[in-house]
Amino acid sequence: PEGLPAAGPGPVDVEDVDAAAMGKFRESTQVMRGDLEADELLRGDWQNVGGREWTVAHAKLLYLVYFYAQASSHLDEDDSWLRHAHMVVFIHEAVNSGILAYSMVPSSMSVTVGGTTSKVWVMTAHTALAAIYEMCSEGLINCIRMVTEDFAQAPAYQASIKGMDLVNKMPEELKMQVSQILHGPFGFDDEALEVLVQGREFVLTTPGGFVRRSNICDIGHVPFITSPYIPFCLRHSQTFLTDHSGRSYESALWESDVEDLRGEAIAVGNVTVLMSEWVPLGANTIFSITEKLGANTFPHTHEHKGVAAVPFLEGGRGGVR
Repeated sequence: PEGLPAAGPGPVDVEDVDAAAMGKFRESTQVMRGDLEADELLRGDWQNVGGREWTVAHAKLLYLVYFYAQASSHLDEDDSWLRHAHMVVFIHEAVNSGILAYSMVPSSMSVTVGGTTSKVWVMTAHTALAAIYEMCSEGLINCIRMVTEDFAQAPAYQASIKGMDLVNKMPEELKMQVSQILHGPFGFDDEALEVLVQGREFVLTTPGGFVRRSNICDIGHVPFITSPYIPFCLRHSQTFLTDHSGRSYESALWESDVEDLRGEAIAVGNVTVLMSEWVPLGANTIFSITEKLGANTFPHTHEHKGVAAVPFLEGGRGGVR
């Protein structure tokens, strides 16, 4: 190939290859767990709760929820809740600010405005949401499912009493890192950010007048070339379908907005994949159905059984109160 000497690139040091591979593996593992190299300085005995050691990323997510929503310790106090969509926006801001190291991918999310629920495409850190659900199962975070005017499920979260005990043990440096992204910029740094939904976009505001559009809806672009395919048994004529395989080279000419830390493992060509689903099988489909039906996904969060259906009321600092 052009640019290489005629004798080839020379001998390859296997140890160097193994070191590079292990470095890439550690980097991708940290992204999956949400850990940063600087988080090593925050580790300590405070992470051990109930016989389990929670990661620093878990603690940051818990403090994010705690900042906006806390369980009441007395019956005469009001509970505060953080709506799911607002929490996803704050997690996105934390990842963009370098506080969390989760990877984000485009996915659709339900958003309720004025009693009407619609779907919007956002950049979501699914591993971060899995960590939230994990803390719900262990009782560090409470989850409640509300019902909107059009009968859609609207989850909301709050730090439980058990979770607040862990927050009290967290180092102040950790709390300060998360608090910085939950407050406005200079001039508004003493005001907490709130999330407003405007159309199909999310806007971060403060009571003092700061306004900034979140780029969570900028899902980026992935270069690809597709061609229509219909099996012969479903066609009503012998007309050939349009074939765009001759334009496949164009994918290499476009720039992808997707950040990928993983190396290429295998390359294939001329592949035909047919996917169909006639009955609701598979974990993702069943989970989606149970969410729509309002089933309790976190049975250990509350002492009572079942799910409470409550009116959907907006209020509080970007959440539900």
